[in-house]
Amino acid sequence: MVSRNSVRAPAVAGTFYAGERDALSRQIAWCFTHRVGPGAAPEAQKAPLFGPVGYVVPHAGYAYSGPYAAHAYAALAQRGAPEVAVILGPNHHGVGSGLALSPHLRWRTPLGELEVDVKLGQRLAELLPSLRADEAAHRWEHSIEVQLPFLQHLYGDRVRILPIAMADQDMKTSLALGAALAEALAGRSAVLLASSDFSHYLPDAEARERDRHALEAIQSLDSPRLAHAIEEHGISMCGPGPVTAMVECMRRLGARQGRVLAYGTSGDTSGDVSSVVAYAAVEVALD
Repeated sequence: MVSRNSVRAPAVAGTFYAGERDALSRQIAWCFTHRVGPGAAPEAQKAPLFGPVGYVVPHAGYAYSGPYAAHAYAALAQRGAPEVAVILGPNHHGVGSGLALSPHLRWRTPLGELEVDVKLGQRLAELLPSLRADEAAHRWEHSIEVQLPFLQHLYGDRVRILPIAMADQDMKTSLALGAALAEALAGRSAVLLASSDFSHYLPDAEARERDRHALEAIQSLDSPRLAHAIEEHGISMCGPGPVTAMVECMRRLGARQGRVLAYGTSGDTSGDVSSVVAYAAVEVALD
């Protein structure tokens, strides 16, 4: 059993992103200034975020998806500093609980440590009993971890986090999580990050055509339409559960539509368009 005083050590530092502090800071700056990134490193607003606000963010290695993720974090930086970042990620390894909180008090990256919002986790678990702490679900998972250095780059250690790994991504589970999040986050200064990549290992043009249907559904905040698009067009999206939960949460809180900030593929950064993975940054706000 993991002690509640323990720290979750990074699992993919040095592989998905640079493993040393200065190199990681330079890599994040590169993501913001890349030609397919937002173009400049943002200056994070010190004023509190008037939230909640939701984002779809990618989770591949920074060399491929980092510039697309940077669009979401640049938009967040302009909105203000959240008190808490709830990060929903698919459980690629399929181990542990279907819906898993982290049992740790802090998560570490080369940029330092971020505190877990234990009270918020307890509140969500009261609302959704299937949500439980499980170390195994988070041990090797990268989809949540790769978001932390971006948050630290903007806010240092001033933002708390609530990591939730989703092995269960069916519609019923995702909507239930979204409903619980809406109740727990109403009126809070919070950012809700849904970690997902889009089409995998297709020619660039085909990936873009398939993903267009998913992005249209996300922008309309229509979860059944998203599920239908994924099935009808064979979209190999790895985080439909996190995206559905975020969309449901924001819809319940009063959001009316989403906005695609950026979309592209690994071909844009690697030059190989024969077999790509696709990435998007999407904002769902109340205004």
